[in-house]
Amino acid sequence: MWIVLSISTALFLSLRDFSVKRLSTDLDPLVLSWSLYILSIPLMLLLTFLLGVPQFNGWCVKAMLVGGGCDALASLLYVKALQTGDLSKSIPMLSFIPVFQLLTAPVILSEYPSLMGGIGVVVVVIGTYVINTPGNSGSFSGPFRSLLRDRSSQLMLGVAFLWSISAMYHKIGVQH
Repeated sequence: MWIVLSISTALFLSLRDFSVKRLSTDLDPLVLSWSLYILSIPLMLLLTFLLGVPQFNGWCVKAMLVGGGCDALASLLYVKALQTGDLSKSIPMLSFIPVFQLLTAPVILSEYPSLMGGIGVVVVVIGTYVINTPGNSGSFSGPFRSLLRDRSSQLMLGVAFLWSISAMYHKIGVQH
């Protein structure tokens, strides 16, 4: 079952990225970023009706405000990144979310990765780097130079950083 869910997630995320790229030429980035989440409102209202309103405490409210704020800004940067650049250059920058979480988790949650977890993050980042290294026409430092020049990649790195923070606060909200 997990393989079907994993493949479905990858497919739907790819379709989302492609759709945002196509629609970004016609729609304002603010409208498009909000529309990514507006469709979930009926489902959330239905779940609230069926399950009841959860209890909120101070930590939960703080987590919702910080996590929601980071997500709102990240959503806008995400749309701008896809609007201004190539999908093939900007989307791989999201693989840096776990790298940023290696920094944010100890600070926000006092959690540290296991050795295998750290190795896994390094392997993913190396894979992303190798994929973005030009063939015989470029140098090993090509992806770094490209990052310095490509605005969409820079914006998407901002998205990855914001999502690494919001994930920590979503966890706090769920726990409280």
